[in-house]
Amino acid sequence: MIEITRQNFNVEVVAASQRIPVLVDFWAPWCAPCRALTPVLERIEHDLAGQIALVKVNSDHNPELAAALGVRGIPHVVLFKDGRPVDNFAGALPEAQIRAFLARYVDKPGERQLGAAREAMQEKRYTVAAEALSEVLAINPANREARAEYAMALIRMGRLEQARTAFEPLTAAARSDLRLAATARLLDATQAAVSAAGEEPLRSAVAEAPQDNDRRLALAKWLMARSRWAEAMDELLVIAGRDRKFGDDIARRNILAIFEICPHAALVSAYRRKLSASLY
Repeated sequence: MIEITRQNFNVEVVAASQRIPVLVDFWAPWCAPCRALTPVLERIEHDLAGQIALVKVNSDHNPELAAALGVRGIPHVVLFKDGRPVDNFAGALPEAQIRAFLARYVDKPGERQLGAAREAMQEKRYTVAAEALSEVLAINPANREARAEYAMALIRMGRLEQARTAFEPLTAAARSDLRLAATARLLDATQAAVSAAGEEPLRSAVAEAPQDNDRRLALAKWLMARSRWAEAMDELLVIAGRDRKFGDDIARRNILAIFEICPHAALVSAYRRKLSASLY
């Protein structure tokens, strides 16, 4: 455990807390509660395996640091995060209370990777997102949210068989979860788009037989696969308004899936109104 002084405080506490939370344990050799608390803190640091750092400040030797952080008695522990003190506790608390104290500030396993994956997805860096999400699933294979997002990243990369394999454990849950169902529908649409002739032949086919729902659905799926949400929903609205029974209401179901996937809130809101008007 690192001993902190004025000379290394900025490096070992302030700068270090930009990476992970740092617990600063104010103590003194003569303090019996301090001697009882230190092994508890060390055990917690070991159990959290790199998610926190523990450092010590001898308050007798560093009274200016203690005064600056409002330490009036010892033991006293100050938590630094993102370069500043964010919380503290005084006294030799029971281990369970200390762990509860830290739980608010320590990332859950996989949380950092999940955040990085979501950022990468927004930036359309799908390979990076898939790698981060695979790490999350290695930590917790039962993380449904991460699994669905992993399947989505694979879909965007065109690795459809892998996406289907990744999504398979979620198939049952998708029957009652709109977000999961949306991922499954996008996977189906992207698979269908792979074998489609292309946009112009699909549009020509619709123009030749405007009443043919199968042709219009094929075009809508092609557009969904390319995230052309408004155009896809325009085609699906035609089908939904014409025949709710077609394909077990597939047009409306695909529109609802787009509502879950589309990142443009204003577009989703506008098409919710259009869908309502076309059906009722």
